[in-house]
Amino acid sequence: MAADQLSSKELRHSLLTYMQSPPPPYTHAHQPVHVSPDRVCAPFQSLFEQSVSLRIKERGYDVVPQWEVDGKYIDLVVTGDHRRLAVECDGSPYHSTRQQMHDDAERERELRRAGWTFCRVRSSAFAMSPEEALAPLWKRLTELAIHPRATPEILEEDAEPHGSWTPVGLAEAEPDDEDMDAYDGESDDDGEAA
Repeated sequence: MAADQLSSKELRHSLLTYMQSPPPPYTHAHQPVHVSPDRVCAPFQSLFEQSVSLRIKERGYDVVPQWEVDGKYIDLVVTGDHRRLAVECDGSPYHSTRQQMHDDAERERELRRAGWTFCRVRSSAFAMSPEEALAPLWKRLTELAIHPRATPEILEEDAEPHGSWTPVGLAEAEPDDEDMDAYDGESDDDGEAA
């Protein structure tokens, strides 16, 4: 059944319209505002991670640092209207030992199984040539149809890009015919039909 065949006050309509056009979980409002290019700022874990984030933002993308998923953190997540890309910034001190690299690979495997797509940026490559190191990231964002925001004005206008979905409260929800049929067949405590 299509959403347009249901009353806008039905819970099924609310669920269908949400699933057809879910709001993005994070937008530019969840990004740190003042980030220094030469001093580590919270919530970033390293200056390298922060530098990659700044380069992504310079291109107009929405990027959220330290995105938590089930107690695990992704260095950076670039968000689009309906997709997102996890960006891991590989470098010291979090990728120095065999155990750290093993733990990081295991964490990524778990997150990939949960549907995450990853792109890795190596600190050594970034130090030599930031643009070459980030070229695979730009390519992956294009493949996933994650686009930069055009202008700061659009960022402000786009605060709620998916305004078509409004949750329906249980108190205002209308029961549908199937719900009413279910009530007709119920019995009270004495075993008699209601």
